[in-house]
Amino acid sequence: MRRSYLAVFTAAAMLAGMSTRAVDLKDIAEASMLVSGTIEVLPDGSVGSYALYKEEKLPAPVIDLIKRNVSTWKFQLKTPSTTPIKEDMSLRIIAKDEDAQHMTLRLAGANFSDGDSPESSSIRWQHRVSPLYPKFSLDHGMSGTVYILVRIGRDGKVINTGLEQVNLRRYVPDQKEMARFRKDLADAAIKVSRRWTFETPTSGEEMQAPFWDAQIPVDFNAERGNRSGESYGSWAIYLRGPQEQIGWRQDASLVSEAPDAVPDGSIHPVGAGARLLTPLAN
Repeated sequence: MRRSYLAVFTAAAMLAGMSTRAVDLKDIAEASMLVSGTIEVLPDGSVGSYALYKEEKLPAPVIDLIKRNVSTWKFQLKTPSTTPIKEDMSLRIIAKDEDAQHMTLRLAGANFSDGDSPESSSIRWQHRVSPLYPKFSLDHGMSGTVYILVRIGRDGKVINTGLEQVNLRRYVPDQKEMARFRKDLADAAIKVSRRWTFETPTSGEEMQAPFWDAQIPVDFNAERGNRSGESYGSWAIYLRGPQEQIGWRQDASLVSEAPDAVPDGSIHPVGAGARLLTPLAN
């Protein structure tokens, strides 16, 4: 995604409210925030309106960044419509140091899903087992979020699991050790996913599908067990991992659905919402 604009404000102001205990700020590669909301897409694919969840908690530069870009978006609707449709929206905002005094804000990822569909037409949790915190990462105080893609069969059980991305929340100079932390957390997430079960759609056009693919984040927080490390409207330390290739993913175009724009604890059915055709940021 292209960089949107240079936010002229100090790094200290950007990092206000961000947990930096025992962390040297020079080692923070990026700061991140996940923003949720809804968007109204018109029949021609343009944006009619949008609303941000708890906008009063969001920094003004973040609100301005979204406002500057959302009006330029154009979507391809999953099903043609003669009336506006409502989509749930989640956006990954990244802040990165330009120099000692300034940071750049950018929209790094987005996910959209049908906000008007009944619950019975989508995948829902039936039984979610929390992962065991892997010993190596826990002993070293490493926190992070693992983003996995699961394929769910008609019986609600997981057929296959693939790793999409692992983001860490602490910097370690040794890149081999960073890779070990990513693998450690990923293995724990993939292992527990095999024990999950889901309620499958009982209505709607997806009801007769042979299987369903969904993106699911698994968060590991060394300070607070497995509870999320992100507080809405505040910045979190963010060391973004590479987006991995999954051999059994059938539709390569769906790789564009950013895994780390999925909120913790939620399920994002792949391909379920309108598809963004234009660049996320200009």
